[in-house]
Amino acid sequence: MMNTNRLPFRREDREMLVKLHEATSFGVQAVPHRVFAGYANYTHLRSTAYIAAVKRLEQADLIEKLTHGIRLTPRAMRVMPKYPPPTDPADALARLQRIVRLACPKAPNSHVFCQVLYDGKIHTRAAVASACNCAHVRSYGFAKVLSVLTSFGFIDNIDGATAIRLKDAAFPLGRI
Repeated sequence: MMNTNRLPFRREDREMLVKLHEATSFGVQAVPHRVFAGYANYTHLRSTAYIAAVKRLEQADLIEKLTHGIRLTPRAMRVMPKYPPPTDPADALARLQRIVRLACPKAPNSHVFCQVLYDGKIHTRAAVASACNCAHVRSYGFAKVLSVLTSFGFIDNIDGATAIRLKDAAFPLGRI
């Protein structure tokens, strides 16, 4: 793996790039702007520091801004460390849990949320919230993790959004 400290940017820029690359290596096409900002603890998308960081990375041809998010350019994919594909379902689950935890670090039960859904079956939102020790489906932790997984394109809403399951994209080795 390449030492990312050699990239000619600030620590925050490197953190955002590495975390974006990790999400991309799992199959996420583009990371929403708010998640990308959160990767380096920027609190507001219109803050001067965040706008400057995105501009630096864009000018270096490392990221591309889209209307729905940010993705790495082919140039960035060449200079970033290579992540080997998951070797077994446990490794794939651990990677999914990590990219969700990076995207919403204040959600305490994000790992449980992913673990419950990783069986590939359909679950009601209430059952998943209960497994995560959330009082209801509108609890902050539950709603935040669900929002992140949905924005990454990993959630199938079933029965008018009362039930959910992970899409095939969340199973790089095939559905369990």
